[in-house]
Amino acid sequence: MLRLLLLVAACWAVSLAVECGECDPSQCAVATDCYAGVVMDLCNCCAVCGRREGEQCDDPQQNIRDKLRGDGRCGENLECKVVKTNQKSGNKLLNCGRRLMSRCGLQPRLAPTVTECPVSGAGRVSSTALGGRRLCVCKEQDMVCGSDGKTYGNLCQLMEVAYKNGTQDAPKVQMWGPCESAPTIVTGPQHAHEQLGDKLVLDCEVFGFPIPQITWYKMDEDGRNNSLPGDRGDMAIQTRGGPGNLMVTGWVQIVDLKPSDSGTYQCIAQNKNGVARADAKVSVYKMSKGEL
Repeated sequence: MLRLLLLVAACWAVSLAVECGECDPSQCAVATDCYAGVVMDLCNCCAVCGRREGEQCDDPQQNIRDKLRGDGRCGENLECKVVKTNQKSGNKLLNCGRRLMSRCGLQPRLAPTVTECPVSGAGRVSSTALGGRRLCVCKEQDMVCGSDGKTYGNLCQLMEVAYKNGTQDAPKVQMWGPCESAPTIVTGPQHAHEQLGDKLVLDCEVFGFPIPQITWYKMDEDGRNNSLPGDRGDMAIQTRGGPGNLMVTGWVQIVDLKPSDSGTYQCIAQNKNGVARADAKVSVYKMSKGEL
């Protein structure tokens, strides 16, 4: 085992010299359109674009030869982490010892076993080989409010927009946490033409901060606006968070439609910053004998 590790270390040192060579900054290309900032390349010679959030990256502990065939370093405020996948990677494991043997000129009897394969440092199997992927992940996962009044999922997303916009229009961190905003109805209730006795479900997805409250009203044909559900046992009103951040979804469900259920249904979303409304017209019909 000791002899194997010494051979691996020697192979790594030789590959570093062969792959990187002597650094000549004058030969480096200019890094442009770097939306995650600029980092040094894997040979620490040239400035290159950092990998962006969600892009594949190289394990900092991976040997240099594998890195040079890989993806590169993560950009500013990003770190390379393992994200589990369901992808089968058995072939990578089976061929691991064979690759190392051919790279370093090891004899077959000295080739490492699967558990010794130095895909991610000597003596360990990389998490990538075990079915994971290394992706750039933002170090700060809290939402931020930008000076442009927009809420960003994390600091890295704000910085990416800043790099794209340039110095003049670059948003800055206004405060940690989401920006306050009036409600916006992302998906409103849909018009419906339903048969007598059927079930009806209307839904309403709303975005805003503080999280808006959703209430439902029904306007009768005579113009009266009634708060729902009232005292009806066949009607239910439900609310839950989501489906996204800073969102809430509300439903109104009627189990057994009656002619009196025809009318205009209104979803009203409200917080301290404002109100949003969306309407849906519902008509209930009775199937004639000829249509049965």
